[in-house]
Amino acid sequence: WYQRRVRGDESTRVTTRIELEAVTKEDAGKYLCVAQNSLGSASEAAWLIIADSPIKERKMCSLWGDPHIQTYDGNTFNFPGICTYVLSMDCVSSSFWIYGMFSECGGGGRSGPSLSAMESLTIYYRAKNGNHTGIELQRGWVVNIGGSKLRIGEGMAAHHTNLAIQRTAEHLIVTLPNKIVIQWDGLHMGFLILPDDFPEDRTCGMCGRYNNDMSRDYYMKHGRTDITTNPLEFGNSWKYTNTYRPCYDVSPRDDVDPCDYFPERKSEGQVLCQQHLY
Repeated sequence: WYQRRVRGDESTRVTTRIELEAVTKEDAGKYLCVAQNSLGSASEAAWLIIADSPIKERKMCSLWGDPHIQTYDGNTFNFPGICTYVLSMDCVSSSFWIYGMFSECGGGGRSGPSLSAMESLTIYYRAKNGNHTGIELQRGWVVNIGGSKLRIGEGMAAHHTNLAIQRTAEHLIVTLPNKIVIQWDGLHMGFLILPDDFPEDRTCGMCGRYNNDMSRDYYMKHGRTDITTNPLEFGNSWKYTNTYRPCYDVSPRDDVDPCDYFPERKSEGQVLCQQHLY
């Protein structure tokens, strides 16, 4: 809620923060905020969303930029692949799979590397009865369900079988029945968040093993016990290819630091990273 005050030629915006205490999940929903004084009244609709727990207390995998990846256990690496990759999956019972499709980004006809960025997130979940549910989160806040594309507006919430979907000002959020949360910023940034009680050594994929041991993050796809210290070898093993979109391995010559080519934008990049990630 905010109030705009005008003093001569200057305009100032005064923000008032509303804090709610002792809320429950039953309190979630759409509300009408009303402000009144002697001059009249004003109202604005708002959605109240009750999160399961603060994200900072949960294990999170982050993917952003061109592209940078931080695993559940905290390893950070760059992987400029152009393909679809397994970001995270249940390697014990195959109850969920999360894929990221990366496309070329950052070339723009300029000298230097053509990097990549995440274009969409695809989520599959297998229910106890064996049925699979799948949705794709695309750019522009679009949800693709079996070829039907829906644009989710800010404050809206929906369900697709056993998947809960909601939209905030900054993210499209999907919650799986096992309480894994996927956040998508509608452009190129994604977060995969595990619940507090998620068991260790169950995940695999680009987001790592999740076992509070950074030295065991880079388990490769084939063999499942094969581990590497090379992020490129690790990432290449998790590519998902098909006849419609052939993919190629990322080579060491592709592993470049964009700041080496565009040093004039390094300070700008550092500021933006601080704003969005910390």
